[in-house]
Amino acid sequence: MGNLCALFKLFGAPHFIYLILALAIGVVCILFLRKLDSDKQRIVSIALLVLCGVLVVVESVGRFMVEGVKIGDNLPFNPIHVFVYLMVFAEIRKSLNWVKFGYFLSSPLCLIGLFLVPNFYLQCNSTSLAVISYFLLCGFIIAYCVLKMIWSEEFVELKDVFNAFYNFIIVVGVVHIINVIFRFTTLGVHADYFGTMGENYDVFVSWVSKLIPIPFVNVIPLFVLVLGIAYLMYIPYSVIKNGRAKKSQYEELVALGNAKAQMSHHNKSGSHILVRSETKATPNTPKNITNKSSGGFVSLNKEIDINKK
Repeated sequence: MGNLCALFKLFGAPHFIYLILALAIGVVCILFLRKLDSDKQRIVSIALLVLCGVLVVVESVGRFMVEGVKIGDNLPFNPIHVFVYLMVFAEIRKSLNWVKFGYFLSSPLCLIGLFLVPNFYLQCNSTSLAVISYFLLCGFIIAYCVLKMIWSEEFVELKDVFNAFYNFIIVVGVVHIINVIFRFTTLGVHADYFGTMGENYDVFVSWVSKLIPIPFVNVIPLFVLVLGIAYLMYIPYSVIKNGRAKKSQYEELVALGNAKAQMSHHNKSGSHILVRSETKATPNTPKNITNKSSGGFVSLNKEIDINKK
């Protein structure tokens, strides 16, 4: 118990406990909620959003308890917070583009965030509100984003990957402007949301910032990583699409083979295809009407074709 109350450490025992818990939340929600009908989907979506909103507030309170209320430095503008805001926006606008953004970027980045926890949480106790709510929030974001993609039944194309990546660049650019404004106005002396200012954000960003000590430019390697992750999320859809194409091609070949086999069979057996007509043929057989005259020696027969009009 003493170990749990100690400071949170990357890949320590509490980290693995929370990691497993967050992954379990995501997997269980996806497995048990993926086949809901449309009415229940709406209810579950709103419930998950409300839960994520509560966790954003709890996580922010946990931050203030650790570092105090610092205007501009600890506002909820970190990736997990922004992802929740975009989820709410997608739900209100019913935007498939932002649903795809959540699938391609929010969910995998939260998954990575479960392993590469931001350095802020290394200042917190393992049982603090900030740490617990962070892991819970990551788990529910993953569940929501994947479920919304499953429920939409939308089949994605490769262009959707680049659209999501383009939107991510815009989001990071806006957050960087917020960082610059906060620092310029001294509202946030250490504002470094998304790590765009090149400070000690997490293990990866800190390492890259040492190689590229220029604000915003230091996140370019992050963009490359994000694009690769988004493409990995596209691969399952690509495999399914290729499988469907091969199945369709196979069915066409089978149908073509059956047609050729039937034609060959008819040619060998000498059978013919009979075409029925709605108009019935009338037999063109003359009918004889005999008119006999008994007034003389000659008997006269007159033949009339009643089929002629």
